[in-house]
Amino acid sequence: STSQINGREAVRYFNRSPDTLRTIWVHLNQNLFAPSSPRVVETPVTGGTEIFRVAAWGQALAKRDTGAGYAIWATSMRIVLPRPLVPHDSLDLDIAWAFQVPPDGAPREGTTGDVFMIAYWYPQIAVYDDVNGWQNDPYLGGAEFYMGYADYEVNLSVPQGWLVAATGELTNPNDVLSRQTRDRLAEARRGAHVVNVVRDQDRGVGPTKATNTGFDGVLTWRFRARNVRDFDWGASSKFLWDATVAVVGDRERRGRPDTTAINTFYRPEARKWAWDRSAEYERSVVEFL
Repeated sequence: STSQINGREAVRYFNRSPDTLRTIWVHLNQNLFAPSSPRVVETPVTGGTEIFRVAAWGQALAKRDTGAGYAIWATSMRIVLPRPLVPHDSLDLDIAWAFQVPPDGAPREGTTGDVFMIAYWYPQIAVYDDVNGWQNDPYLGGAEFYMGYADYEVNLSVPQGWLVAATGELTNPNDVLSRQTRDRLAEARRGAHVVNVVRDQDRGVGPTKATNTGFDGVLTWRFRARNVRDFDWGASSKFLWDATVAVVGDRERRGRPDTTAINTFYRPEARKWAWDRSAEYERSVVEFL
């Protein structure tokens, strides 16, 4: 009802460089929507990121411009560490934050109130490389990013009856998905045909609906992603869900094809829009050829 996201993250950052690092730079890309941030595209002002806690190795840091602590400029946060991070050592960061999800039409994300598409949503450590050091250019709303690869364990608490599409693999389907949904998903994983995992009449809560019942009306979806650049997600009570698998070769030469899961989440009213857009794209390709 408030379109607000509250988050807390624990990050273990490994210094794989030969340099001793006394400062860490973190992207706060939601600050694109703060009043004073520079931008190159039309952007709604929703307040940006509110930081509640920053801690390094368990030591809480204050917001300050000098000494150990953190300071924020536009979409970047500089953390001066309480002690240097030497080569081959690791840093444990703890950050708590919140922000208002911008309306639909905002750069690369937004909400219509019943659908949330969430990107660039968490404080993300910048890349430190052997060319320019810290890559801490501000996010202006119109460019992709140079990101470090990482492993993610993400818990998303959303209302029961809502479906979540996210990077990586859902690790607790028994907790959040109804038996009917799990059985259909398993069927999709066995064959090459498309399975309607959640249909129009299946949306909602219960044994023959989309999700289980949650504690106080909330379910926590747990995802794991390994060695990826970023983690994004979307959620809605209106989503329908189709699934299948695609054959992607035989990497290990085991004599049987490898497959990858394909999941599509969409709203019923978007069917005609998506079909028309697909036909329009096919016509443009034909005209180009």
